[in-house]
Amino acid sequence: MRLDAAYRVLGGKEPPSYEVANRLARQVNPFKPCQAPVRWWHEPKRREGFRVVCQLPLALRAANLIVKDVLVAQFRPGDHIYDWKGRGRDKEARNIKAALEQGYRYVLQGDLRDAFQSVRVEALDTLPLPTAVIRYALDYRNMVLKHALEKEVPDGPGSGEAALLHGIHGTLTGRRGPRGLLQGSPASNLVLAWLLDELPSVLPQGCVPFLLADNVLVAARTKDECRRIEETLLRYFAEHHAGPFVLGSIDISSINDGFDRMGYEYNIMYRNQVEIAPDGLNCFRIYASLYDAVQIDARARRRIPKESLRVLKEKLSGFNSMTNIDQFLAWNIEHMFDELAEAAWNSDDVNY
Repeated sequence: MRLDAAYRVLGGKEPPSYEVANRLARQVNPFKPCQAPVRWWHEPKRREGFRVVCQLPLALRAANLIVKDVLVAQFRPGDHIYDWKGRGRDKEARNIKAALEQGYRYVLQGDLRDAFQSVRVEALDTLPLPTAVIRYALDYRNMVLKHALEKEVPDGPGSGEAALLHGIHGTLTGRRGPRGLLQGSPASNLVLAWLLDELPSVLPQGCVPFLLADNVLVAARTKDECRRIEETLLRYFAEHHAGPFVLGSIDISSINDGFDRMGYEYNIMYRNQVEIAPDGLNCFRIYASLYDAVQIDARARRRIPKESLRVLKEKLSGFNSMTNIDQFLAWNIEHMFDELAEAAWNSDDVNY
């Protein structure tokens, strides 16, 4: 098990030699403290605030992989858990679409603010793991923590010097070091899912919950139901035995108005069919990349837009639950050929 974890941690395109992997495996021991430091820093979140990101030393990362494997063997997650092998964002998107088309026309969304940081370390004792493993592989209080100041993004006056002057707790008040579950550990997402597995039991009958990491969505039939669910969730997370957690960015939407989730946009189409497409930000990124690729094809005077087709395929590969993808492809391919035809028309080269 230790050798397997060592191979997985070392990874890479070329598998490591047995000697290298075995050398690391001999250092892996989830029952003993790791002396190498865990490096940590703050990264800006997509919307606002910062998250504490941790880089575990290889031996501790391998130990966390072993912990994850042990928990996976004992965990049968509820249907609402999507941060799980064989599920994920795309399966969640398809199931949200199915719920919407079955009459659950409203959704309540929210995210758990600093969910990993908010986990009480004492709650880890409820996991089916030996005490020593919890203490040395998961409990940050028994690890050597090193602030990677060179990776910080200062939000105060000045730049790098400001980060140093403000010290180990960040460049401004409000930034803290590691607590709870370490973001960057292979086991953290699974542990959080384990702790929140009973979520459906506190919700009223007739709603459909979805949980992907710290992102919550509950589909319901009416707006009033969503409001009652909101009260229930706020209370549940505030009183949670592993928390308290704060449910923030709460929003109640109707499919008639459309909504975004995890990079997808949901809208109602004809005959009450729900369309899933990349959200506005991702559409902008796709078209920006596509525009650049079309220019490359035009400058190379290609009759077949090879670069544009490659970019389009690459960008859409991350949106497997997108509906009407054939129409999207057809329209964009036609547009690319139109761009090349216009470039040929404007060219002085008769052999273009």
